[in-house]
Amino acid sequence: AQWRPRQSRALEAGSGPAPHHCPAPRPNGPEGSANPGGATPVGRVPADPVSFTLHYLKDFLMKTTDIVDNQYKRDDLPKIGSGDEVKVHVRVVEGGKERIQIFQGNIVAITGSGIAESYTVRKLSYGVGVERTFPLHSPSVAKLEVLKRGDVRRAKLNYLRDRKGKSAKIREKRDDQ
Repeated sequence: AQWRPRQSRALEAGSGPAPHHCPAPRPNGPEGSANPGGATPVGRVPADPVSFTLHYLKDFLMKTTDIVDNQYKRDDLPKIGSGDEVKVHVRVVEGGKERIQIFQGNIVAITGSGIAESYTVRKLSYGVGVERTFPLHSPSVAKLEVLKRGDVRRAKLNYLRDRKGKSAKIREKRDDQ
C-alpha cells in the first residue's frame, strides 16, 4: 500500500537484470498477458489513491480543534517576520492593578502554527541579552507594533546571541527593491 519508485527504462523493455531495489515479480500472473509473472505495474500511481491523497492534503485540511481555536485567534495583529524590530505592549497585573509594560527588541524566532504560534523577542538590557517568548494570539499582549522590517536570510536568528555591537545589528528592509 506504499508508493514505489518507477523502474528504469531498461527494465520496462525487459532487458537486463533487475536492480536490487526493485521488487521481485509475483509468480502467479498469466503468461500471455502484458504483465507476465503477476508483478504489479510500478510507476507514479499509488497502490491506494485515497490514503496517498490524504497524506499530501493533511497539511491543508483543518484539524478538528481548528473550529474551536479559530474563535480565539486575533485578527488585529500586523504581519511579523524574523528580524523585525517590534514593540510588544504586555499587560502586567501587580497586586490588583493592571498596567502596560513595553518590551522592545528584534524577533529572533517564530515557532508553531495556528493558535499555538509564538515569537521570541530579544533585546539588550544594560549590556545583558534578554529574550522573551510571547504567544501570538495571547490576550496578555495588548498591542504589537512593528517599528522596522528586518532584512534577514534565515528564520531563526540564534547567531545574534554571540554578537555584540554593530555586528549584532540587522539591516532594514527597503521598500524600493
